[in-house]
Amino acid sequence: MTPAKYELLKHAVVQYALALASDLGRWGDEQAVAAQLAHHKLTGDRFFDTYSEAARTST
Repeated sequence: MTPAKYELLKHAVVQYALALASDLGRWGDEQAVAAQLAHHKLTGDRFFDTYSEAARTST
């Protein structure tokens, strides 16, 4: 994870939390939580492609 990818992840997590916090009942709504996770690319199938980079070997 690079510093830029870390900042991107941090921003996504904050935005995810803010979206759910906008209505207190949303935290308990499984569909709302799933939708926000998908929207912010925080699901298992998109997380690593979005927030990490392939390791490089040193030369």
